[in-house]
Formats: sequence, C-alpha cells, structure tokens
Amino acid sequence: GFKMNEDRSITAQLKAQVRDLQQSLKINKELMQNVLLEGITDQSVKDLIQRLEKENSRLSVALNKEHKEKIQLYEAIKKRKEQFDKDHEVMKDKEQKFDAYLKNFRKDLDERKRTIDKQAKTIDKLRPMAEKFEREGELRVRSPPASKKDPPPTENGNKNSNTSMESVEIDEIINENERLTKDLKKANEEIDRLRNNLC
Repeated sequence: GFKMNEDRSITAQLKAQVRDLQQSLKINKELMQNVLLEGITDQSVKDLIQRLEKENSRLSVALNKEHKEKIQLYEAIKKRKEQFDKDHEVMKDKEQKFDAYLKNFRKDLDERKRTIDKQAKTIDKLRPMAEKFEREGELRVRSPPASKKDPPPTENGNKNSNTSMESVEIDEIINENERLTKDLKKANEEIDRLRNNLC
C-alpha cells in the first residue's frame, strides 16, 4: 500500500514537471515568433534568439527525459500490479484447497466423534451388567464350596461364560474409544497447526 502511494506521488510530480516544461516551451516559442515578425536585426536581439533556441533545445531534452522516466515508472507499476494479482490468485487457490481439506478433515472428525459417542452409549449400557456379574462373582467366591455330590449349576456356568465374553467386549470398546479420542485430539491439534501456518 505504501509503495503504491509512493509511486503515485512520483507520477504526480513527473506530470507537474512535464506541464511546467511544456509551458516554458510555449512561452519561448511565442517570444521567438514575436521577435521574428517584427523583423528586428539588432545584434542583441539575435543573441536573445540564440539563447532562446538553446533554452528550447535544453527544455526539449529535459521533456523527453521526463517522458521516458514516466513511461518506465508506469511499466514498473504495471508489472508490480500484475505480480500482485498473480500472487493473490495463488493465495486464493491455496485458501480454497485448505478450506476443502479442512472440510474433509472435519467430516472425518465428526464421523469419529459419532463412533465414539455410539461406543460410549454401548459402554454405559453394558457397565451395569458387568458390575452385576462382578458382584455375583464376588458372592460365589465368598460362599462355602458346594457338596461334591451336587452337579455344577449349568445356569451359573453359562452366566460365567457370558460374563467373560461381556468383559472382553467392554474392554475392547473402551480401548477403541480411548484410541479414537486420542485420534480426535491429534486431529484437532493438526487443524490448529495448519490454521496457524496459513495465517
């Protein structure tokens, strides 16, 4: 922004100088024409005409130089603007790609979160059953051993088997839940890191 303002200021100065030079040329030409029209042949007047011609020549050179500098400055500003537009397009493309990446990342995170929530609900449902089986197991350990003549209770045997299976399932779900929670945390950290890099 500052550089562009500086360029505009220089351009304005050049335009003002060109206008001044053009005005000087105009005045000098008018003076020469007036002198020539009057047909004065005095030496001092001839000297004046020579000086005016010399000054006009100097002004023409200066005018051409200013004009050339003005064109160079314009080309430099134009090139800088083109580069700025190009950089802007590149940045815009990067932002769009990053937004698309974030969108997919968020979608994946939402899916993982739904899985975690679903498994958390399953754990909540299974926990009372597990606690119940655990209490029953403690009671069986504390109770006196059954007579050798009595056959092993089939029903309780099934319950023990079920308890074992339920416990394994709960452990697996808890482990998976913890793993997904860690993944979710890492993913959120990655999003923050990417956003900071973009800024």
